Amino acid sequence: MADDLLCHEDIFLAASTPSQGGAAAEPPSGADGDVLTEVRSKYEIGGDGDEEFVRFLVEKETAHGYGVGQSVDFDVWVSGVRTEAIDWFFNTRASLGLRWKTAHLSVTHFDRFLSKFVIEPHRIWVARLLQLACLSLAAKMEETDSPSLSLPSYQVHGWSFGYEAIARMEFQVLTKLGFRLNTPSPFDYIPCFLIKAVEVCPPMETVSRITKLILALTRVVNLRNHRPSSIAIAAIMAALDQNMEADALMSRLNTFAYAHLLDIGNAVECYNLMNNLDMEDAAEIPVVSPDVSPARFDGSSSSAADYLGNVKRRRLDFDRPPDRPPDLL
Repeated sequence: MADDLLCHEDIFLAASTPSQGGAAAEPPSGADGDVLTEVRSKYEIGGDGDEEFVRFLVEKETAHGYGVGQSVDFDVWVSGVRTEAIDWFFNTRASLGLRWKTAHLSVTHFDRFLSKFVIEPHRIWVARLLQLACLSLAAKMEETDSPSLSLPSYQVHGWSFGYEAIARMEFQVLTKLGFRLNTPSPFDYIPCFLIKAVEVCPPMETVSRITKLILALTRVVNLRNHRPSSIAIAAIMAALDQNMEADALMSRLNTFAYAHLLDIGNAVECYNLMNNLDMEDAAEIPVVSPDVSPARFDGSSSSAADYLGNVKRRRLDFDRPPDRPPDLL
């Protein structure tokens, strides 16, 4: 498994050429096409037998530590880096025609890693390399037809990285997350939950709003602190009715078909968070072409060699230039 994930193929090297005006073209199916297709398919085949699948996903959430234990909040610097990474994940998804689940899982891997390990501000390049590795791993897990090319290196946010460095960073992520990357996503639940919440397949606008609510929440919370199932049911409830009173929301959640499998309190928290979001700002889906391009590393001032120094125990030790594999811990 690890050998497959550490192959030298890289999906980012095939980023599509930006269209005029700098905007990257959306996939033919549209921004929400992959989610809408799965929802329509679920309504065609029905939801009988879904409970076992939902139970399996919820048990996996617990095993992966979602919503369990003390919440982890990022400091201001990490939050800023995270926001930039999320924009990049979403932009790259648009350029390569990846699924929204792939982009969301990239953020999940990013959050899980940063919840356990500290990246110091003077090693910003490590965060850039981490975001590349997270999206690469998510795509290799989720995409059936990922574009790939083999070039010496490529750039993101002005930094150049070779494929060896990315492969080693992938292994860092795999190791630190216990090789447990097949984590549930809110998008896994949407078809199963929606068919129980709405008798008739909802219109595209409703599915689009559900997607945007999930993405909007992704921008402002550490995904490690909230169960994917809670995010999914909260997005559905908010998309159907964003003005429910507390009693009405609790009643609807408690009578939901899979209520016995849900963390109702966390679902209510997610619903309230979603209703406090500025959807014009937070839920905007960026389509600007990401800063990803093939390029050779030239050892310029952006090199990590400019930032040599000691790090404390349990801090990542990446003091090699980014065109060389960082040492494993």
